[in-house]
Amino acid sequence: MRTAVPTPFMSMTKRPGLSFYSRVVENCEEVANFNETFRWPIASRLDGNEMLEIQVYNYSKVFSNRLVGTFCMVLQKVAEEGHLELTDTLIDDNNTSIK
Repeated sequence: MRTAVPTPFMSMTKRPGLSFYSRVVENCEEVANFNETFRWPIASRLDGNEMLEIQVYNYSKVFSNRLVGTFCMVLQKVAEEGHLELTDTLIDDNNTSIK
């Protein structure tokens, strides 16, 4: 029996507000490199409480996409740096690290 190879994609949301979606990464095993740039229009000064939420899903053509994990950070950090490269552990719905 053949096991399914993960095909993840990523959702990035400026909370509250606009979401962006990455392409689906085909045939990845343990690590998914998205290497994409997302740009949000910012009409006013950032509120210190605005968050950037990144969710990784396992894509399915037949069933609902399954949430693999979530990463959240304060958006102000992204604005200060200009760009950000992330390598981190995701958390599940129970706020537990995914190994």
